[in-house]
Amino acid sequence: MITGKQWESRAQFEVGDNAQVICEPIAKGTLGAICFALKSGDYRLSDQVLVVPSDGHFEEEVPVARHLAREGHIVVFGTPPTYPETGYGYIKRGPGYCVSQFVEKPTRERAQSFSLSGDYLWNTGMFLFEVGVFVDQLRRYAPEFAAYLDGKLPFEFLPKQSIDVGVIEKSTEIAVVQFDGAWCDIGTWEGIYRVSEKDVNGNVVIGDATLENVENSLIVASQRELIARDLSDVVLVDASEGVLMRSFALEEVSISAHKLQ
Repeated sequence: MITGKQWESRAQFEVGDNAQVICEPIAKGTLGAICFALKSGDYRLSDQVLVVPSDGHFEEEVPVARHLAREGHIVVFGTPPTYPETGYGYIKRGPGYCVSQFVEKPTRERAQSFSLSGDYLWNTGMFLFEVGVFVDQLRRYAPEFAAYLDGKLPFEFLPKQSIDVGVIEKSTEIAVVQFDGAWCDIGTWEGIYRVSEKDVNGNVVIGDATLENVENSLIVASQRELIARDLSDVVLVDASEGVLMRSFALEEVSISAHKLQ
């Protein structure tokens, strides 16, 4: 796991002894984070690396992705949209495993069209590639990051860049694989609600809370005990920054999950 220094102790607590925690000296976007992890590890060019965002949740392996990675592709995983989410990126599929187009955070009207067309997938932000293939694409499309891996440029001098903008949207070696297992972006309150265990009334309760006539809601009590009455389909969060209460209907409003801390 790679994270910022401020999250090191929490990240180590979460993974326990099952994984190494690597801390970036400064945030340089997802492309910088991936390169920092590669340089910090002992990887061979033929090794396959799976990149998974920390706010993603998935439960199934896709064997064809390994095959495509061995053939020299950077594999991006997409999953069929189940509702018109405006906070996700979309992938328009081409023939076979080809990508026709990437669309980032569309309007609600376009998201509705994408969801109904059958031609688009949500971009899960998960990638699979062989190290050698990835480095070759860096040399072509993001040479500063290749220079960092070669020891010719300090990490601090790198631009802040996402892997999507720096490599994925430029490379001709991208393959998209449909992921049909359970997946959810848990960087939103809706995402946390979807993957969490619910009580008999459809509520998810995190922390110490007493509910009376509450249904289909997410209640997060991180500062004190909460008492909630006569609520339906709401997010109620008591965090150190303040109290948030809103309807689940506002799907486009995304609150980063790290504010649960």
